[in-house]
Amino acid sequence: KADNKLTCHHCGYTIPMPTECPECHSPKLARLGAGTERIEEEIGRTFPHAHIQRMDLDTLRNPEMIQEIFQNIEDGRIDILVGTQIIAKGLHFPNIKFVGIINADMMLNIPDYKSSERAFSLITQVAGRAGRTDNQGFVMIQTANPTHYSITAAQTNDYNVFYGQEIAFRQLLSLPPFVRMLRLVLRGPKEEEVAANINHICDIIKQHNCADNVDKSDKSIEILGPSPCQIERINKNLRYQILMKSKSMTAMQHLLRLSLPEIKVKGKNYLEIDVDPVDLF
Repeated sequence: KADNKLTCHHCGYTIPMPTECPECHSPKLARLGAGTERIEEEIGRTFPHAHIQRMDLDTLRNPEMIQEIFQNIEDGRIDILVGTQIIAKGLHFPNIKFVGIINADMMLNIPDYKSSERAFSLITQVAGRAGRTDNQGFVMIQTANPTHYSITAAQTNDYNVFYGQEIAFRQLLSLPPFVRMLRLVLRGPKEEEVAANINHICDIIKQHNCADNVDKSDKSIEILGPSPCQIERINKNLRYQILMKSKSMTAMQHLLRLSLPEIKVKGKNYLEIDVDPVDLF
């Protein structure tokens, strides 16, 4: 908002803030959401005499800025720090006694099998920033789902309770660590070409899977997709994915070795193969 621009943090693509809808040309545009700039403004109106510092990708452009912010916090020149997940990553702020986590449900609603794990991890990490010296800290979590196990377990800092619930769901849905995964992502500038190409690749893999996969116990392979990636477009490229799941990584690698000679990546498309993907975005 400070630069009046719309920016993609995945590829750096930037355009000026539009004054009208590019489709219907209506000027009735509303800025929605609770980003760090918006929260900084609200806090400034509520606490007009407080010294507020924002800490996110837009403000931390170089190491000198980061060091300056840390020094200001340590010297007590900053009263309220507003930031993204960056401020949760192992930073030691001995003077901070209160931590607020805004809209914790946003992490839970991300369509990825690790969303509950990430929510629990982030809440416990952020909570650990408060009361790091002798005085007790206080943590407030804003949520519309206060009974979710990742939030209740984080509230009591009970990893064992969270693990017991999460591992049961992972086993029920055949998710890691009970299976291994291979993810094929095809990206390219033309949606029709990418969709046709990924469908052809998937057909080849499924044909070899039906012909070769005779052991249906430990070496069976489940093939999901093709479907658009969660982040469907990055840097003007459309992205589609195929997800393979099996208890045997060797079986999936063997299936790919059989399929690859027949797979043709067309035009300007590019195929990525990700073993045990960290996320499904």
